[in-house]
Amino acid sequence: MRAAALAVAVVAAFVGVMYLRFASDSVPGPPPGAVAGGPQCVVFRNVSGGDENEPQATCGPTLESRVAPVSTVWAGSIGKPTPAAPPDSVRGVKVLPLEMGAPTEMPPYVALIVQTCMGECGNTPGIARVYRDSQGNARTDPLVSLPSLGLSPKSSSDPTGAYFTGFAADPDGSALAVSVCVHGSCAFAGNGAELGAESAIFRSLDGGVTWSELDRQVGIAWVIGMSPGREALVANVVNDGQVTLGGDVVAGVTRIGYKALPGGEELLPPVESGYTQPFLAPDGDALWHTDDGAVVRMDGTQWLGAWADPRNPQVALKWSYTFDSTGNHGLVTGIAVNPMGSGANLLLIVRRDGSLELAFSTPTFIVGPIWLDETHLLSTIPWNSGLPRSGTTNRGYLPVLIDLGAGLIHPISHPSTDSPSVGINGIIAVQQGPFARVVHTDNTCLNVRAEPLPSAGILDCAAEGVLLRDLGQATDFAGSNWLQVATPAGAEGWASAQYLER
Repeated sequence: MRAAALAVAVVAAFVGVMYLRFASDSVPGPPPGAVAGGPQCVVFRNVSGGDENEPQATCGPTLESRVAPVSTVWAGSIGKPTPAAPPDSVRGVKVLPLEMGAPTEMPPYVALIVQTCMGECGNTPGIARVYRDSQGNARTDPLVSLPSLGLSPKSSSDPTGAYFTGFAADPDGSALAVSVCVHGSCAFAGNGAELGAESAIFRSLDGGVTWSELDRQVGIAWVIGMSPGREALVANVVNDGQVTLGGDVVAGVTRIGYKALPGGEELLPPVESGYTQPFLAPDGDALWHTDDGAVVRMDGTQWLGAWADPRNPQVALKWSYTFDSTGNHGLVTGIAVNPMGSGANLLLIVRRDGSLELAFSTPTFIVGPIWLDETHLLSTIPWNSGLPRSGTTNRGYLPVLIDLGAGLIHPISHPSTDSPSVGINGIIAVQQGPFARVVHTDNTCLNVRAEPLPSAGILDCAAEGVLLRDLGQATDFAGSNWLQVATPAGAEGWASAQYLER
């Protein structure tokens, strides 16, 4: 059953704050269970130019952190794939070529939320944040690791230890979720969970800096996405005591169920849809992948148009859809169906009604494209490391800026996020600034107030390391400097500039 196969692939590969105000306008830190990553310096190689053998460092002071350091960052030479010839059109929509362009810097006021670990990665952070600080230096902040969640990683000395099984984020990176196999084996082959398997779901609502546990259960569960309401969408293995199939009562049938946490509402598929996995559009509508490769609405009707008809396919689609900020357009990657051999890689833009608007061919496959604005995307592509190889090519992934208007894919020279030998650099969200980073709170949090007054009401409290959006207005009151900011939760207010790094 495809649902079981999906589970194998996904799983095997994958508290509130006490507001005690001080005169400094920072408050005590979160209680146990809300954990945070710390800052981390970056070492990188340029894509072109410079001494290929000399790493260039942008490291600040070494700071103590419970989170293990991110591996050395490389940005080696770009691979030169030999792509298959793309089709001229997809159901009447002309296919436009995207070509490799010159290396570029990461766009200003952008922070990438990047998955750096999947499965058994030990102390390696599962998610990191990559951006440029106020001095323009490349910076990588580990956001969550198994030790930071209070869990012991699986290792040769502890074969029953924990490992990550899933990651999810909303497009702007304000809400993130991770799932962890806490104990035992969370692999699923359609016959139920291994006895003793235990899973946990964690969520962050401030861009990955503080985390709280949403759920822990005996059995297998993993995150598959985020809802528009910032709930974690979770798949879990369910063992029904008795179900009826074809008029026969069958005992102990194992299936995959879906729910949203922390609310716990179960997502039920359309009747007889042959469903496999849901995802939610920005307006909250549930859309379901089916066993035959289609995507259907809750009433069972096809969402995608005739261009994606699985009975006469021109494109084999991947399962990940990313919508723009308006919710009117979605991105999806795919491969052109070619009965004579391998097909060309495609990047497709889909309207909210499921019709195809634009189609692009790419010289290599694109991983997890995310909207930056109407004509620019951020994503990753395979790359060569530029280091001595032992029979393996195109290891690892390189961040890229895709300019749809110019038809160019620009490798981002630095910063990247991990050694290419690991091969996991997927961008799962993009935060957009300009930013004001919370600093110097002694690991407490900074009050965001309704007005630039020490006596004004508190709208939110941002933990040390949170990236607030700088709204560009500053004012003085009674000798204190204030900055207007927006929190990851969307609250707009004023915070003391004494505790902000712009």
